[in-house]
Amino acid sequence: MHSSAFRLVSTAVSITLLAALLLVIGLAIRDNRAAALHRLAATPAAGPAQGLAVSAGTPVTPSAATTAALTIDAAIPTSVEPAPALGDSFRLPRGGFTLHSPTGYTLDIRGESALLRAEQGSATGMMLRLEGGPRGHFGAGADEPLVSIFSRLADLYAAENALAVGSADPVTVRAAGDPGSATGGKTEVEGLSAPLVGDDTAGQFIVLQPAPDQLFTLAASGPQDAWENQGAADVTALLETLSFFTPEQPALGIAAVSQAESQAAPAPVEATVEATAAAEPPAPGRLAVQPAATPEAAADTAANATANATTETADVSVPDAAMPAPTPSAAAPAGAPAVQIYSNGNFVNHVAVMRSTIWAATGGGVVAWNKSSGGYVKFTVMDGLSANRTVAAAVCPLPGFGVLFAGEQGIQIFDTQNGRWRTLNSSNSDMSHDAVSALWCNVERGLLVVGYARAGIDIYDAESESWRAVDEIADLALTGVRDLAVAGNLNPIWLATDAGLVAYTAGGAALYTTENSPLVDNRIETLAVDGSGAVWLATGNTLYRTDGEEWSAFNAEGAGQAHFPNGRITGLDVGSDGAIWIGSDQAQICRFDPGIEGCVEFYSGEEGMATAPVTSLTVGPEGEVYYTTAGGGIGAFDGTAWRELVVAGEIAPGNRIYDLSQDENGAVWIGALGGAARVSPDVAAGAELFTTANSPLPSADIRVVQPGGAGGIWFGAEGVSFYDGAAWTSYTTADGLAGSPVQAIVADDQNRTWIGTQAGLSIWTGSTFFNLTTDNGLPSNDITALLSDGDVIWIGTRGGGLLRFQDNQLQVFNRSNIALPGDQVTALAQTGDGALWIGTDQGLARFADNAVEPVEPLAAMPIVALATGPDGAIWAADGAGALYQFDGEAWTPFALSLTPGPQISALLVDGRGDLWVGYGQGGLARYTP
Repeated sequence: MHSSAFRLVSTAVSITLLAALLLVIGLAIRDNRAAALHRLAATPAAGPAQGLAVSAGTPVTPSAATTAALTIDAAIPTSVEPAPALGDSFRLPRGGFTLHSPTGYTLDIRGESALLRAEQGSATGMMLRLEGGPRGHFGAGADEPLVSIFSRLADLYAAENALAVGSADPVTVRAAGDPGSATGGKTEVEGLSAPLVGDDTAGQFIVLQPAPDQLFTLAASGPQDAWENQGAADVTALLETLSFFTPEQPALGIAAVSQAESQAAPAPVEATVEATAAAEPPAPGRLAVQPAATPEAAADTAANATANATTETADVSVPDAAMPAPTPSAAAPAGAPAVQIYSNGNFVNHVAVMRSTIWAATGGGVVAWNKSSGGYVKFTVMDGLSANRTVAAAVCPLPGFGVLFAGEQGIQIFDTQNGRWRTLNSSNSDMSHDAVSALWCNVERGLLVVGYARAGIDIYDAESESWRAVDEIADLALTGVRDLAVAGNLNPIWLATDAGLVAYTAGGAALYTTENSPLVDNRIETLAVDGSGAVWLATGNTLYRTDGEEWSAFNAEGAGQAHFPNGRITGLDVGSDGAIWIGSDQAQICRFDPGIEGCVEFYSGEEGMATAPVTSLTVGPEGEVYYTTAGGGIGAFDGTAWRELVVAGEIAPGNRIYDLSQDENGAVWIGALGGAARVSPDVAAGAELFTTANSPLPSADIRVVQPGGAGGIWFGAEGVSFYDGAAWTSYTTADGLAGSPVQAIVADDQNRTWIGTQAGLSIWTGSTFFNLTTDNGLPSNDITALLSDGDVIWIGTRGGGLLRFQDNQLQVFNRSNIALPGDQVTALAQTGDGALWIGTDQGLARFADNAVEPVEPLAAMPIVALATGPDGAIWAADGAGALYQFDGEAWTPFALSLTPGPQISALLVDGRGDLWVGYGQGGLARYTP
């Protein structure tokens, strides 16, 4: 429990930081409902504190917004002295407006928003946030009325900042316009305005509509005296200087780099959420994503459960973060940048709760959910992340920190005070490693514990601003930390690892395994500490409790008549009230009672529950329960009812992309860990997702998607399935398939389908399988790539080189007989001149006229993917994640301006010439030349 002194300090910090919050309201999470405006018991008296100089009129409710509007005219309240002085003019191309900054304010422009802070004088503490852009930027539909937009944004802003919104009145701002117009150089812009009131805080909230498809917001707040003395007048004066124009969209391209540069280690990342001028990478246009009223899971089942971190968040007195706009997840709007990123935010690894926001670490970025409204914001590399995949989250408002997310690149930090992302790792700090897997933070103690995916732990001390690697744990030669929890004053620190349970104290480290404890498996999935300092942990289907000496074990066999989850226990947490909650990969949630050795509450398949496998479980500060899933989003329980938190409209079926192809209708097919997706040619229509929940797919792990005859599509996984648009047919080894998993599929000119597996090659004739293996001539059973060229089938193998099947003859090409770079073929592609391009684990080669020619500069680089385009260009990706293009004359390394992850796994050039790049982590990118 926190001390009284800490509570006093934290309260003071909270009040101070409240005035310093970014008033990001236009970019806020959209709610489905058109919420009614909060009304104050008594509307503040007219005067400067209301913020606007208006002509006489009667306040009206939003539903009466069609009545005569109030008008902001050129007059400035005479009761405020001195009159505001205006500084330089600033144009925000992406925001669609120009402003004159009042003197005495610092101005920070980020993309489509401007933030003004008064740091001295009578307006000290005032903050003015201006933001503009198309309606979609604010999550507003084409037909959503302005009253609804205002209500939604005002309610969200008020809830996030502990303020009340007064009665909303129509307002007309006479913005600067064409001097020759009938209004004498003014353009009338209509909107709504309402006062903001809080404890010792006042301000104004305004939404304007400069054009049918354009919105502008202004949120101003500060100390009550600053608002009355100067802030209200500053807002009025600033509004009178505004002029509006059509917002612009930035363009992101692709740049050629040298080979050395393309392979260099990435520099430390510190990006703002939205780009400023040349100092930061440009950010794309934003499209707010509206969750469906009844959301459905966007992807299904199997994904590797990632370690869930333990985070203490009780009594953290830091206001919730101001959030930037969400990433476009389904549609590429007109004028969109050249690179689009697609990922799936429903593959969730862990959550951390910060007051009214649920922060989710996912395989496709970070998603921030509003607890009350169910709206969300999705962050990806398009919004400042250094990589999309995050595996653990922690609220950690220590100096220089904020909300933390663990991943391969280090710790990605969202600074709640300035709305910026930055990455902390071994290159810009004293952290020992980069691949972070677990986090624990305690503000009162000023400590952060960092667990590493392939090492031990570091401890950061905020008071001394120092990092310390724990050598005693490193001496155990652990393969990595899956989860961690802390008891008492770091005594002990408990670690879940693949090698057993670790307890670290000041006296050293102890490792508990199957050899010296009752554990039946050394792989510890998850753990949590209870109020007594004992640790609860799970391995397999068994729950344990220990203090390091006494052990207790619980599972379904010992539960008797009481419920107990089936399958692996993958989620575990202990609430502040001592309640023990566990979840299994079968999507079963249990409140466990050690007295009955079973569940006193058991939930499975309840209305509102997410159905995908559980990856972690977190008990919130108010006792609410959240479990994360591999593909189904988040299940949230408030003690009475369940609800799903699902990101709608994702086109990526998962974030580990295996294969990309295009059918005869121009649709792009995506195979991923999570299922498959059919994406319309223009992307704007979204995607049709195929999972094991909504189709007869043989597995959620779709390794191959390949068009077949009659407009159908083949899916390769643990078995193979064919879908003709109406009916499904599936085959396994029981039907004669050579083996599994399926790794390559191609159709020949005789309507036969060739299916490469790890156990041989199958040829489907339409009624039966004919198999080729090492028993009848193959040099290797492991088939990795297939390509059809008329009556020739090219076959790539792992270890057996390249094979050519023609006229029922099989010819072998390898390192010894034709100087192939390597006998492990990874990719095949063909150009219009008939040349075959062969990617191997040892380099790239061109095969023509029965001769192999090494391709410089890729002759010695491991190639993982190849693709050819309609213009004859060839694209290649190497094992280090670098991308290269051949334009017919030379190979040139390219660096996409945005990438969702470190390693490329698939390439496709579609019929329009767009390049699709799949990644082993984080989703995929689409580049439009």
